[in-house]
Amino acid sequence: NSSSLKRLLKLKWVLRLIPFNPLMPVTKCFMPLGRIVPKFLSVFFCLENIDPRVARKIVALGVEFLSSSVLWLDMARFLEEGKFGDRSGKPYLEGNQNLDTPLLVISGSKDNMAPAPSVTTVCESGKNFRVTESLTVGRKNGCLEDYGHLDLLIGKRAEKEVFPAIHNWLCRWDQAETGNFTKK
Repeated sequence: NSSSLKRLLKLKWVLRLIPFNPLMPVTKCFMPLGRIVPKFLSVFFCLENIDPRVARKIVALGVEFLSSSVLWLDMARFLEEGKFGDRSGKPYLEGNQNLDTPLLVISGSKDNMAPAPSVTTVCESGKNFRVTESLTVGRKNGCLEDYGHLDLLIGKRAEKEVFPAIHNWLCRWDQAETGNFTKK
């Protein structure tokens, strides 16, 4: 569920006043000093699947002020109205139906930022994709860990559970170019 994200987005009034998410500089400065990962970061991580030292480093080194408040306001609108687009109402996925590109969409089973059902809409928005495959990574699908948003890349077992799935899909797609594609 996205309750952590919804709590963060209650700060919409602040986001309208300043051009960046105010939590980013505070988190960036103080996260490396703590020993635990604050619960509100479950928006980004499945806390059980991330080494706290890695989480602290990612927040300290990987978070920038580029996280525009406009993007957070767009996320708030998506959570409140179910509309995935900008302020003008233009859908972010507009034009996907014209793509002629293979697509593998991966979501984490405990991703609070982009839950699996919302990620699946990407697949459904592009009816002309040559190959469309959606994969949710987590315990229900045979993994040893559940995955959040960022731990799809930096989770404790991502190298063994996520990366091989991507590799296998790429290999299968490569075979498709030669006419030997087999969908899983």
